[in-house]
Amino acid sequence: MTSKIRRAVCAVVFISILAGFFYCATYVVSLKKSRQKLTRFFEASEQTDVLFFGVSHVEYGIYPLELWQDHGMTAYNMGCAGNTIPTIYWVMRNALDYTDPKVVVMDCTRSDVNYKGVSDLALETFDLFPISKTKYEMAMDLEDDWTVRAGLLFPIVKYHSRWNELTKDDFGYYKPYMDNGAYHDTIEEMFVSEPELHEETSEDAKTEPADLSEYYIRKSIEMCQERGITILLTNLPFPAKADRQMYANAIKDIADEYGVDYLDFSHIPGVVDYTVDMKDLRGHLNEAGARKTTEYIGDFINENYHLEDHRNDPAYANWAEYWDQYHAYKTGRIVQQPELDVYLSQLADWNYSSMIYVREDSPVLQDERMLKLLRNTLRHRADVSEKRANEAYTISSDIVPKDTNGGVLFVTDSPSGLFKAYTPTKEGVSIELDGRKAEFSLKENGKASLTVDGVEQDILEDTLDAKENPWDVKTYVIDSANGDYVHMGEFTVEQPEKPKPLTAVKY
Repeated sequence: MTSKIRRAVCAVVFISILAGFFYCATYVVSLKKSRQKLTRFFEASEQTDVLFFGVSHVEYGIYPLELWQDHGMTAYNMGCAGNTIPTIYWVMRNALDYTDPKVVVMDCTRSDVNYKGVSDLALETFDLFPISKTKYEMAMDLEDDWTVRAGLLFPIVKYHSRWNELTKDDFGYYKPYMDNGAYHDTIEEMFVSEPELHEETSEDAKTEPADLSEYYIRKSIEMCQERGITILLTNLPFPAKADRQMYANAIKDIADEYGVDYLDFSHIPGVVDYTVDMKDLRGHLNEAGARKTTEYIGDFINENYHLEDHRNDPAYANWAEYWDQYHAYKTGRIVQQPELDVYLSQLADWNYSSMIYVREDSPVLQDERMLKLLRNTLRHRADVSEKRANEAYTISSDIVPKDTNGGVLFVTDSPSGLFKAYTPTKEGVSIELDGRKAEFSLKENGKASLTVDGVEQDILEDTLDAKENPWDVKTYVIDSANGDYVHMGEFTVEQPEKPKPLTAVKY
């Protein structure tokens, strides 16, 4: 008996060591994006009330922690570039093995696709899921080649050849995405782009989904309804041409058949402004556009599905910590941003208030695009319905006073919903911003002066940037949540109309 016990213990130890080696080897050779994407999902899966699924439009366009801040919703973004409707179904089915959400939001953007298979980009939402019956069924359904199937089930099979590509970073700890699965570009990748012009099609102009896409949309709806989960279908905002709009129009018939809601942003005016809210030419929202879209969907869920607000529940303190980390991350990105147009899109966030001074001879005051971005900095809940009903709120040169002598100070007070433009006077203009008092005046030499909270230092006194060029724009940013000073920014605008980046579209 002792010999049998010894052999059993040795076998268990050997298997444990082998499993540990297998796990470590898999961690080292695997791409780390799945770990970054899904780590927090597994951390908080039992507390997640809303899950978002879709292509890169979702990954870039929905900010879960903004939903926490606005409504106390616990949400996670499972969207991923390279997904198709069949792979979205299987990501959803894998995720539902680990969580029981109240609401699933499924974006149907790629309903034109009529093939299976998992692209390398889509592996971000598959690799970290443990081997399971569901994952096995997924591999068998989506792929025909056994080598590819094995790579889906055991990532080391796919990535073992990366040994000669490894760097020291592969052996370190990878921080999870700060915004619960949502992807935020690096500072260098951030743009504000104006897309190609397009016309809205009639809602009656329809192209039926591809057979496979329709099949998996129906399976997704039926799976959620069988589990008692509310499913909301969407077509997130992007400047779609007629053919893509016609595919989106047909999804409403499926939604109506099953009695589920469908938000087709092709036909919801006033949510985003494509001239200031896109990061590339055809596909993806920038941070301002993503916040607007997230806000709209969050309001819709809150008004129609009545989820519990967890913000004052001690059991959800980890979500408040997630928010604090994310908010600090956002603030750091604002401070680091060197491009004025992107910087202004980052300030389109009701967690920040700002004073933005523009020199009287700056080309910014004649640049309609920059003026729209300036006006777009106001994000205020109280008047958001009015903004949606009136797309002209981001337009235009009307915000510039007729007399710009001494420059113009644009003030965005997010909590109060105030956006105003001031010119300096000799007597001084008194301004209150998030509890701080500022004085904007014209000195005897004709130069503008701006002081805050009675401090003698003139914010506008230094007229040269780090390269000894006269700056065009100077900013003073405040954290609206606590009134803390964030930073002062300086920007020199050499060309008023920045060339638009030809970013490739990834769905």
